[in-house]
Amino acid sequence: MSASLPSHILAWKKSSEVVRMEQIPARDPRRTVQGFEADPLFHGPAPRIDYNDPYEQGEDCLKKVTTYWTARDASILRHEAEQAAKEGMAGPSGKGKEAPKTPRRMPRKAANVPPSDSEEEKEDSDEAPPSCVECLRKRITCVPQPGKKRSCMACYKRKIRCDFLDKTAWAVLEGSKKMAESVRELAGMEKRREYFRLELK
Repeated sequence: MSASLPSHILAWKKSSEVVRMEQIPARDPRRTVQGFEADPLFHGPAPRIDYNDPYEQGEDCLKKVTTYWTARDASILRHEAEQAAKEGMAGPSGKGKEAPKTPRRMPRKAANVPPSDSEEEKEDSDEAPPSCVECLRKRITCVPQPGKKRSCMACYKRKIRCDFLDKTAWAVLEGSKKMAESVRELAGMEKRREYFRLELK
């Protein structure tokens, strides 16, 4: 039977048998940016969303709402785990079981490595601390937070996670910037050459 039917009809028959999934609505409109409402039982800081702020983008609002609900879900899970631990510790006699003692971890001794006077280490020490991804995207200066190694002041104020790129990503980024500059310079040289060629005619 399939030999007598053309291929486009066969494809049409096959596509009609495909099961399509229905769209799943959001289960709680309070978890969206437009319908956000803080949970009265959760005592964490609720994000302030200002729709008139020109410096705040929609993705920033979404991050704030997502972070709030993630923290709320984590606190509920932590509370349930504590309750389960309390119930599990008390036996049928009413006395609590002793928790098993965990062995102490011994710190490893650092291997004696002689200091090397390579040029790369000197260059790394002279460089300014790298900017985080968010500061690069917003094009602001990345000021490290005092006392914390992997967090900057701008990300701390916005209450977002501060991500730093590793050295290979920075090398790729710097290489692409240099390549873009050389392409621009080459295009400018080509325009000047064309201009002088037309001027000589």
